[in-house]
Amino acid sequence: MESVKKSRIDNSVLLIPLAGVINADNASAVAQKIAEQRAAVRDYTALVFDAKDLTYISSAGLRIIMQVIKEEKLRKHAPVSLIEVSKDVYDILDMTGFTTFVDVQKALREISVEGCPVIGAGFFGKVYRLNPETVVKVYANEESIPVIKREQARAKKAFIKGIPTAISYDIVRVGDTYGSVFELLQAKSFNDWILEYEDCPEKLDELTWLYVSCLKQVHDTELDMGDLPFARDEMLEKVAALQVYLPQAFGTLFWHGGKTA
Repeated sequence: MESVKKSRIDNSVLLIPLAGVINADNASAVAQKIAEQRAAVRDYTALVFDAKDLTYISSAGLRIIMQVIKEEKLRKHAPVSLIEVSKDVYDILDMTGFTTFVDVQKALREISVEGCPVIGAGFFGKVYRLNPETVVKVYANEESIPVIKREQARAKKAFIKGIPTAISYDIVRVGDTYGSVFELLQAKSFNDWILEYEDCPEKLDELTWLYVSCLKQVHDTELDMGDLPFARDEMLEKVAALQVYLPQAFGTLFWHGGKTA
């Protein structure tokens, strides 16, 4: 079995899967393969090792990970982490003290959503009600771990700043993909309010006040530069993928902030 599988990049996170056994016999080859995959990707800001298929790692393998951690730190990237670590491999990491200074996450618990009602759906996946108090957002993309972790981090930052935000407290495996578990909030979405007021034009002022109050709270919230990304910049990056389908003038309008060159 190949010990380093093909890497993937998702939202600036480089995910490198490890597999089989990593020991003194293949450590040099593993280090070379990891270096090649890191060098082949530009502009990533975090590196995650997916250890789902890793069955054993020796001290020689741990030295490779340590070297990568040092190099990533020098590049001022986010801390390296290991995910989907089996119990046997976790015990090795814990016994050597590796878990005290590296984010090591055990293999995720598996759940089934068979028979669970769908209470929401969107571009990234579907939301299922697991029980009266819990929901799980199941992502359509099997490479969604970096997206889930990014959303968790952003939600925590927003919550700390006083913006009412649902925060996921667990990541689970759902078949071949992943899910993010939340406590079911007893709250209404803005879409719920619109449907409720659809036949009550006299309540339009109240609905407008709710919407403006929410926008004002978000706008008045102060964050340190870099805490959260600018939504405008993220959307402009996504437009790049649509350029081949758009008339040139329309694409130019996007890239100049709504103004033609």
